[in-house]
Amino acid sequence: MINIKLRKYIEEEIIPRNDLNGKGHDATHVYYVLIRSLRFANYATKINYIMLYVIVAYHDLGFNIDEDNHEKISAQILLNDKYLAQFFSKEEMQIMAEAIEDHRANLQNEPRSIYGKIISSAERNTLIDNFMQKIYFYCLKHFPNSDLDSVLEISRQHAIEKYGKKGYARNKIYFPDLDYERFLNKIQNLIEDYDSFYQTYLEVNEINFPRKIVK
Repeated sequence: MINIKLRKYIEEEIIPRNDLNGKGHDATHVYYVLIRSLRFANYATKINYIMLYVIVAYHDLGFNIDEDNHEKISAQILLNDKYLAQFFSKEEMQIMAEAIEDHRANLQNEPRSIYGKIISSAERNTLIDNFMQKIYFYCLKHFPNSDLDSVLEISRQHAIEKYGKKGYARNKIYFPDLDYERFLNKIQNLIEDYDSFYQTYLEVNEINFPRKIVK
């Protein structure tokens, strides 16, 4: 059973900090990853569920600081957390930090522990709407002056790179995941049908002006 003080700290001090990341990596995302992590943990043995809970809570904390290296920053935030360290050994803290470092789908190597494999799998998107919203938020942040046609192509190319037939997120599936398989089939169909991709993108993000991004 989780320590009451630890749970209070995670729920009141750590998880809410994820809202600084914006849509797609906020507190709602943390709970999505937590639910999926608990499911995949059933396929493993000798899992410390409290460690898994902590890993999920911390895994994206560095996103608002540097999204390209957020896994390393998030791991360091965990390692530097002296309050958290009261509840875990140095070895446990290291295992949790490594799992956070290993969670991104585009990393070359496999996760170093079962915890890394669980959170890497749990982080996979399984909802088309979430993907469309997340990539639109990314474009608003990084390409604020682009017209809609450019943003659509950037988004579609990202979908191809990540989820297309040779996409990096199709690899490293460590547990049975029917939800993810369904998502991959749906996104592949959208990738291959530009008009459907376009229409879905507009509807999900409630975009009513066809030639510019509206914040």
